[in-house]
Amino acid sequence: MEVDPTPVGGARDSIVAAAFDYAPDGILLVDSLGVILAANEAACELFGYEAGTLAGRSVDELVPPASMARHTAGRQTFLASPAGTVSVGLSVTGLRRDSREIPIEMNLRACSVGGEPAAVCTVRRPWESRAAVQALRDAEELLRTAVEQTGQVVYDLNLATGRIIWAGALARVLGDSPAEAEHLHVKAWEARIHPEDRARAAQELEACITAGKPYDVEYRFQHRSGRWLRIYDHGVFLRNNKGEVYRMIGAMADVTERHGLEEQLRQAQKMESVGRLAGGVAHDFNNLLTAILGYAEIASLRASADTKLQEYVQHIRKAAERGAGLTQQLLAFARKQVIEPRVLDANVQIRGVEKLLQRLIGEDIELLVFLAPEKLHVKVDPGQLEQVLMNLAVNARDAMPDGGKLTIETAATVLTADYAAHHPGRAAGEYAQISVSDNGQGIAPEIMDKLFEPFFTTKGAGKGTGLGLATCYGIVKHAGGHIGVYSEVGQGTTFRVYLPRASEALSAAPKAEATHAKGGSESILLVEDDPGVRDLSASTLLGAGYRVTVARDGIEAQDVAAAKGPFDLLITDVVMPRMGGRAMAQALQDRQPGLKVLYVSGYTENAIVHHGVLEQGLHFLQKPFMVSALRQKVREVLDGRA
Repeated sequence: MEVDPTPVGGARDSIVAAAFDYAPDGILLVDSLGVILAANEAACELFGYEAGTLAGRSVDELVPPASMARHTAGRQTFLASPAGTVSVGLSVTGLRRDSREIPIEMNLRACSVGGEPAAVCTVRRPWESRAAVQALRDAEELLRTAVEQTGQVVYDLNLATGRIIWAGALARVLGDSPAEAEHLHVKAWEARIHPEDRARAAQELEACITAGKPYDVEYRFQHRSGRWLRIYDHGVFLRNNKGEVYRMIGAMADVTERHGLEEQLRQAQKMESVGRLAGGVAHDFNNLLTAILGYAEIASLRASADTKLQEYVQHIRKAAERGAGLTQQLLAFARKQVIEPRVLDANVQIRGVEKLLQRLIGEDIELLVFLAPEKLHVKVDPGQLEQVLMNLAVNARDAMPDGGKLTIETAATVLTADYAAHHPGRAAGEYAQISVSDNGQGIAPEIMDKLFEPFFTTKGAGKGTGLGLATCYGIVKHAGGHIGVYSEVGQGTTFRVYLPRASEALSAAPKAEATHAKGGSESILLVEDDPGVRDLSASTLLGAGYRVTVARDGIEAQDVAAAKGPFDLLITDVVMPRMGGRAMAQALQDRQPGLKVLYVSGYTENAIVHHGVLEQGLHFLQKPFMVSALRQKVREVLDGRA
C-alpha cells in the first residue's frame, strides 16, 4: 500500500483548493483596492472569462457603468467593517466580458489577507443551477443557429460601451470572419458605412432615440471584399427604470439584389414611357417626313435642269432623312421597330462591314478584328446588327480624339445558371459574344449607370443625340440578348454584346429589288388619315396609271368599299382614329375574300406585329418612304411576290 507523502496540512490545502475551484457558485477574493486576488472557475464562467484570467483584474470591470458609483461606495463601506461581517442576498447587476448585463445574487464576508482588509464574495444568478445554466446555453445556441439561417444580421448593441454583443450571420453576409464579428465595435461598423450615408444614419439614430421610435434606415455598407452593399437596418431601443436608453436590439438585411431588381423595373418603366412617346412621335413625325421626302423627290425630278434648285431639294431631302434616322433610333431603343430577323453568322456580318467601319472611324485609328474559329449563328435583323456595330465604333472613335486602337472580337461563350442568378436580366445559355474595345479616355464611374438612357450624352452641343447607346441597348434586348460595359478612366472601354446562339440553319440572303417599278391599271382603295400623306400617295399612284379611291379612316373606308368596290388592293395606315387599319382590313376581306392589303405606318402599335416581328404573310411599308418605294411595294404586292 502506497502512503501519500503529502503532509496533513498540505492535504487540507489541496482539499480547500479543490473545493474553491469546483464550487458551483462563483467565488472572488477582493482586496481593499478592488483587485481580484483569486477567482474560481464558476466565477470566470459567469462573467465570460477563461479560467484563471480574472485574477489581477479590477472588480470594477465586472460592474456596469450605471452601477459604478453605488458599487464603489458600497465596497469601501464593507471593507471598513470588522472581519467576519456578513452581508447576504444582495441583488445587483453584473457586466460580462461581452458587455451583456446580467442580474446577480451576491453574498459577502469581510476578512483580511496579509493583515489588510479584504472580502470573499460568492456570486450566482438568482435562478442558477448547473442544469438551468446548460438549458439556457442550449436555448441560446438554438436561437443563434435559427437566426444564422435567416440570412439576416441580428445584433444586440450595448450603447454605453459601444460593443456589439452579438451579431448573427454577420460573418456570412458581410464578409467578416467569425472573430471579427464577435468583437466588433460600433465605431468600426460606422467606419464601413458609405461616407455619403454616414452622417444621415447617425442623425437618424439620434432622432429615433429622442423621439422614442424604432430606427429604420437604409445605407450603403462596404463588404470585406470592397464592394458596396445596400443594407436595411431596423432596431428598437431598451430603456432602464430611469427612462435612459442603454441597449439596441435590431436586424439588418442585405437588400442589394432587391435594389437591382427595382432599378431594372425603373428602367423597364422608363423604356415603356419612351416607347409610348416614340409611338406618338413616330406616328405624327413620320407622316410629316413622308410628305417632305415624297415632295422633295418629285421636285428633284422636275427641277433636273435647275442646278441650284436641285441643290436646295437635296438639302431638304438630307435633313428629312436625318429626322427619319432619329425617329428610327428612338423606336429601336423602345423596341417598337418592325424588324426582319434572319439567322446569320455574326463573323460573316462583321467581315461585311469591316471596311465601312474603317472609313467611319478614320485613318488615325487602327481597326483590329479577331473572329472566333467556329460559326456563330444568331437570329437578328442584319441591318440592326450593323447599326449596333457602327454606333459602338462611333462611340469609340469619339473617345480617341488623338487616335488609337479599336478592337472587335467574337467568341462563343456559355452563361451558367449561377451567373444568371447573380446578374438580374440575364438568362443562362449559349451566346455569341461580340466585344468592341478602345484604348481611349474611358468612362467616369458616376455616369456608368446612365450610359444607355435615351438622350444622355457627354458630347458637346451638336456632336451627339444621346441615342447611339440607347439604340444598341434596345436592339440587343429585342434580339433576346444583353449588353454590358467595363471601363477605367484613362485606360479605355469595352462593350460586350451577348446574342443567343441560334440552332436553325442560315437564312437565305434576300434578293436585290428592282430599282424602278412599273405602274399598272388596277383599282386601289387608299385609306390614310393624314391629308399630306394621303394626297402625296394618291397623286403618286394616279401618276403610275392606277385607279385610286381615297378614304380618311376605317369607318369611311367601309362605306366607300360598299359603294365603289370591289378593289384589287387596299393600302391603309395602321393607326387611325375611330377604327384602326387592321380591324378595317379584316372587315373588308370578310366581304371580299382575296383582297390584297398593304399596311403603311411609322408606328404599328403592335397591331400587325408580335414582339416587333411582322406577322407572316402581311405586307408592310415603313414610313417615312420615298414615292419610288411606294410604287415598287404596290407592284410587289399586286404581283404576289413575297
